[in-house]
Amino acid sequence: MSGNLTQPDPPPRNLPFPPLLFLAGTTGLFILGFDLAYQQLSSQALPGTPPLRIVHSFNSCSQPTQLCDGALPIAGLFQQPLTGLLYGTTVRGGRGDRGIIFRVNVNRSASYQMLADFPCTPTQPQPTCRQGAEPQGRLLMLSDGYLYGTTFSGGVNSQPTRPGSGTIFRMLPGGQPIALYHFKGCNQVTAGNCDGENPAAGLLLGSDGNLYGTTLNGGKGAGTVFQLRNGGRGWIYRQIYAFQGGPTDGSKPYGELIEGTDGAFYGTTYRGGTNGLGTLFRLRPTGTVWNRQLLYSFSGGNTGSGPQVGLLQANGPWLYGTTLDDRGTIFRFSLATNTLTTLYQFRGTDGAQPRSPLLLGSDNFLYGTTYVRSNPIGENNGTIFKIHPDGGRLISLFIFKGSNGINPRGQLLQSRLDGNIYGITENRSWSPSCQTAGGCGQIFRLEVNLPIITNFMPRSGPPGANVMISGVNLASRLGQTQVSFAGVPAEVLFASNNQLRVRVPEQAGDGPITVTTVNTPNDTTTTTPLPFRVF
Repeated sequence: MSGNLTQPDPPPRNLPFPPLLFLAGTTGLFILGFDLAYQQLSSQALPGTPPLRIVHSFNSCSQPTQLCDGALPIAGLFQQPLTGLLYGTTVRGGRGDRGIIFRVNVNRSASYQMLADFPCTPTQPQPTCRQGAEPQGRLLMLSDGYLYGTTFSGGVNSQPTRPGSGTIFRMLPGGQPIALYHFKGCNQVTAGNCDGENPAAGLLLGSDGNLYGTTLNGGKGAGTVFQLRNGGRGWIYRQIYAFQGGPTDGSKPYGELIEGTDGAFYGTTYRGGTNGLGTLFRLRPTGTVWNRQLLYSFSGGNTGSGPQVGLLQANGPWLYGTTLDDRGTIFRFSLATNTLTTLYQFRGTDGAQPRSPLLLGSDNFLYGTTYVRSNPIGENNGTIFKIHPDGGRLISLFIFKGSNGINPRGQLLQSRLDGNIYGITENRSWSPSCQTAGGCGQIFRLEVNLPIITNFMPRSGPPGANVMISGVNLASRLGQTQVSFAGVPAEVLFASNNQLRVRVPEQAGDGPITVTTVNTPNDTTTTTPLPFRVF
């Protein structure tokens, strides 16, 4: 069954590519949009531009036998909750030039450290490629202190003429990656299905304590979904679904899975479905059986086609995502009505080909990147944008120009330590010498300084009680921050960057606490995920 399409506004026309729009400055903040007839592209520069800083530029090297730095990062970053350390991978670099694992400490001037590499030598794949090669998915750290991830190639079936089908691995920071499972593709056939092959996405930790992921190939030839179950004495692998492609099923799942608030798993496929242009799907366990449901088939045009990254659930029953083909779109899908709404269709001059999942910032805006951008003067290196979850105009936060990065990719991350947004650029035109513009990829920080509420105490109390709110970027002085309890304004008694002391208003009822940092014209609002209870 395919969902229905709804459009909140008249669909934009496909303008000539590219429209004649010139955006000046490297850090200017621009609002881009169309008039009501979608006939004329308009731009407006706004003050309060968030600067972008380069945290690390990957260097690689021209001698693959050496322990080189990384190159070509395409996976998003993972932040350890307690320490704030950032972890990531690159596809190239290291011994054998088959990828590395790195760490960044944002508390210490964003210090960078390469932790391990995948010393895979294609001409001598055994045993050098046994642990995997070319990690493309985001890392995950579990409560046992290990990092878990996937590699696109390598493994026990690597041959000089065949790079291997990939692995699932884990490692302790400071150690070396150890493969937990070796994908075998059609070298292993179970119940008529080939094993999975080439995981392109990272892993998801389910609420049941198991790990879940996808492979781009294998199964019935269109990719698989797998489970890695913690059996107490080790991890047990199971293929839980094999895509078949065609009009009734998806094909080529590139992105990460998410677990919805209803306990089901949701994802995208790049191809397959009614029109062959990609799908949204749901997997729900019933006992030991997994039931797959086709939620939506993309049809191209202003509905978009080719979703290549995972989804985001936010604001109730809404799934948010992007499509890649034909410059790309931003969409939301209602689980309540099974309908898809196109929130924005990229034109090229405002970015094209979004290849990163969307991030919900603490200000309740969606943040993302576009891989390229069409511009008459050759600035085709991608953008960072934000948009309201209900749609409206796209706000372009940053335009990459080469020296500050090329081709942003991988999911953005908002640090709970400083409120800033971190990401990576890939640079698809990189060279082993890293001498081209954009080098071999970069880690960047967009200094938006968004307020974040990390805690509030007590969680309940009577009107007139004092409540202490903790977080970052809350205020620098009294008068800069407004606080409300379930929409009722409260008196702020003390304000600093990390703490607010407020009085519960007399008319307050149960509901969230909202903090608005007044910084005209760019006021920023954040809300507690849990309600305050009034008694």
